[in-house]
Amino acid sequence: GGCYDIQPVVVSINSPTGDISGSATICVGQSTTLSIDVTGVAPWSGTLSDGTVFSGSTSPLTVNVSPTSTTTYTISTLIDANCTAQSADKTGSAVITVTPLPTTANAGSDQSPCGASATLAGNTPLVGTGSWSIISGSGGSFSDASNPASTFNGSIGTTYVVRWSISNSPCNISTDDVSIAFTGGTWIGSVDNNWYNAANWCGGSVPSGIIDLTLPAGLSNYPSVSGTITIGNISI
Repeated sequence: GGCYDIQPVVVSINSPTGDISGSATICVGQSTTLSIDVTGVAPWSGTLSDGTVFSGSTSPLTVNVSPTSTTTYTISTLIDANCTAQSADKTGSAVITVTPLPTTANAGSDQSPCGASATLAGNTPLVGTGSWSIISGSGGSFSDASNPASTFNGSIGTTYVVRWSISNSPCNISTDDVSIAFTGGTWIGSVDNNWYNAANWCGGSVPSGIIDLTLPAGLSNYPSVSGTITIGNISI
């Protein structure tokens, strides 16, 4: 027999690696982009833990996802031009938290209260947080801007537009507006027929200047005037 020289042979397997990231919070119906840092020989392809397919030729790879509920994504499979990644070569995770839409805002019906105070009638949010704000009209204030039934105080003779907003970030805010008209020329005649008695007027204040007068039907007392009163419009 002859002589033999046996040399060890080292076989290197350069399997691809992938590391996924991109945790985020989105509103239901929105999408977001995950990032996968890869090594190996381009191109790469694979699937995520929910079956979403990805591919690309440049690291990092990107993949859009639109979960309908909070989902944790990992790399399920990864292949480069030569090999398939082993389990230990697929690392990282991305948690996409899905936030529900806020309750649709409802500010209630328009109001024309007697006096300079009104009780608002917004809806109570089932999802999200509500708040009132003034859109138009000066000098108004809320007793509690976060209360759907807040008291709103303003000035007699001023019409306000106030907004009820319900938010649940990062979703779009739901809003609804309501008009509050504080009338100052409505006669209620609760005491007598004396025009100058403040108790006979809605809001407890005798109107002055050029006024728009409202005389509701069915009152016990109607005004008697001595002197000159300037009326712009009268509603009976």
